[in-house]
Amino acid sequence: MTTVTTQEARDRLPELLALVAAGEEVVIAENGKWVAALAAPPEQPPTPEEEAEILERVSEAIKATVRMWVEEGAPIPPGHPILELLDEAVAR
Repeated sequence: MTTVTTQEARDRLPELLALVAAGEEVVIAENGKWVAALAAPPEQPPTPEEEAEILERVSEAIKATVRMWVEEGAPIPPGHPILELLDEAVAR
């Protein structure tokens, strides 16, 4: 962890941001007390394209599971939400 004063933070901001990007924790202190911290941003949410790809992969996995149930002769419980997805898959 790197600790700097507020003045050092102003003077060294690009360097401190590079440290944070590399995974270092940076704390800004004033008169020996912590007043702020620089941290990496939270993970970015998936883009709409990535979300669509994830949903497609999940859908394919569900379809494969249903096919396996059907091929093995195991009944799908009535009213199971997978039946709606199966109907949708057959319609494609």
